[in-house]
Amino acid sequence: MENAKGNIIRLWIFYKKEEHSDRFHMYFRMKKEEFEYLHNLLKERIQKIYTRFRQAISTKERLAICLR
Repeated sequence: MENAKGNIIRLWIFYKKEEHSDRFHMYFRMKKEEFEYLHNLLKERIQKIYTRFRQAISTKERLAICLR
């Protein structure tokens, strides 16, 4: 599980930092704009709800994990 958390953290570093757009493209095989477009198409279908037992993974994280 720790390795999975490390991968998610790396995904968000690539996603959030503008200067790493080339690495983002290498990692996901698409541009950030394409990722955003795909996310907007799918976010309603992949959204989960928070419960008091656990927090749901955000839709962008779910998509990033699926694409990776």
